[in-house]
Amino acid sequence: MRGVLFTGGDAPHKNHVAKWVRDASIIVAADSGYDAAISFGISPDLVVGDMDSIGNRGDIERLPASKVRIFPTDKDFTDTELGIDALLNAGVDEVVIVGGGGGRLDHLLGILALFDRPVHPSVWVSPGAEIYAVDKVWQIDGMLGSTVSFFPAGLEVCTMESRGLKWNLNGLTWRKGSAGISNIATEDRIEVTMRSGRLIMVHPIEA
Repeated sequence: MRGVLFTGGDAPHKNHVAKWVRDASIIVAADSGYDAAISFGISPDLVVGDMDSIGNRGDIERLPASKVRIFPTDKDFTDTELGIDALLNAGVDEVVIVGGGGGRLDHLLGILALFDRPVHPSVWVSPGAEIYAVDKVWQIDGMLGSTVSFFPAGLEVCTMESRGLKWNLNGLTWRKGSAGISNIATEDRIEVTMRSGRLIMVHPIEA
């Protein structure tokens, strides 16, 4: 069950968003992520956040109360975290974050840090890249010739095997601070089997 969260910051091109929204069971917007969703012709099922940066505040005020959850500006969680929590409470097992590009570096790093948590997003679609959580036996199709990079996520040591990469990951041991930059997909399908730990894969896309 897939849930999509539109968050604040720059959004990717709508062509990169369509495939994720198409099969979504629920769509949530966090604060100004609502503006991005509406610009794509998407009406979120729920809007959450403190609404301090939203451009369509009048639209929010006209939505049914059941579709809006407003939080104080002084709070312990980011609007993105509140959106993820709403998706998890709805029962999703795949969280896709859309947006979050540009703007403040701390906001960017805050989203990236979510992938280190035990319960983490599956995909983050930003203006310049798709970031995937690589866990257990993981595969992705349509990658032939693509440039991809891998980084450890979470706290465990990473050991893994791979297929479909120019420089395979077999037998490597990675910890925080390790990285595999600018690998190349030599097959249509990339497959990674994690023996321990988790990775993220960064796949650059056109802005």
